[in-house]
Amino acid sequence: MLLLVSAPLMAIFALPMWGTYADRSKKRRNVLRLVLCISLCAMPLLYFFSSLYILLPAVCVFGACYIAVQPMGDSLILENLQNAKTAFGKIRLFGSLAFAFVNLIGGILLRNNYQYVPLIISAGIIALLWGTRLLPDLPGHQQAGRKLSFGKVLKLPRILPLLLLLMIQQMCMGYFYSYFSIYFTALPGSSSGLLGLAYFVSATSELPFLLFGHKWFKKWGAGRLMLVSAAALALRFLLLGQAQHAYLALASQLLHGLGFIVFTVSCSQYVSLTAPDELKTGAQMLLSVAGFGIARVPGILFGGLLSNTFGQSGVFLLLSGVCLITLIAFSFIFLRLPPLNGENEPLNR
Repeated sequence: MLLLVSAPLMAIFALPMWGTYADRSKKRRNVLRLVLCISLCAMPLLYFFSSLYILLPAVCVFGACYIAVQPMGDSLILENLQNAKTAFGKIRLFGSLAFAFVNLIGGILLRNNYQYVPLIISAGIIALLWGTRLLPDLPGHQQAGRKLSFGKVLKLPRILPLLLLLMIQQMCMGYFYSYFSIYFTALPGSSSGLLGLAYFVSATSELPFLLFGHKWFKKWGAGRLMLVSAAALALRFLLLGQAQHAYLALASQLLHGLGFIVFTVSCSQYVSLTAPDELKTGAQMLLSVAGFGIARVPGILFGGLLSNTFGQSGVFLLLSGVCLITLIAFSFIFLRLPPLNGENEPLNR
């Protein structure tokens, strides 16, 4: 639990720093390369050492840097796509496909030899460093012009209720991502290959939203789409809590396509459209601070402690109830507002 919680805990403090640095840099792509290089130095230590005194600092450094990669990349891609009038989901689609096939193939080939995962991740980071050459070479908008603090992101229109809903959903997903593998492999009929298939199913279930989500976002906006994800998570965790066999848990993965991808992509698109140019990266970092940092810490920590008392199935049932209550509570907010699609709020420029 200490190792699992240390990465998102470090992200809380590191992501605002990386966001400000990127927004004030001459080339944001170079800042992305820097966090990848530091991550590459930390990850192999997880393979070569087993002492907690080495693993804990390595995980902290990795968490402080690698969690910044996605929001930093999203910032560059979303800004570039705004000019090209291309839907973000069609680009994000390739990430989901990669996630799907890596998990499927990895689950079959590794066959419980998970000690090699740090080396595989290190090779992936090297490939990612090479891939940064393909990203647009955009400057930070604060590099020459007015300086805006990271805290200004909190003044974006409608950002506070969106952040609160995002944090609740990410808290639940923090428990899921940390303990699902343990829970799944302990169910009757499970195997490492079936676990890889479970992640393959969850990733491929994202494809409909990634292909058509830009139309749904324009019609319903971020807030209402996040209500859909809350409903999907409530049903998904209910099925997991009731699962007596691996196949029911496997079937619940189909609901992933209405959960995680919906609230993460919707929020990213919304802040990209409403944030001032000087805070494009900082706004994406705020989502990661709230979602991957602040929210996931209690999800991992308290979820793990509650598992000792109620069992993992009991915690999934509890999370189902949390998502249901969240759905009802936030319906009173987002169903009364116009669609939060960037067109119904004054731009904060």
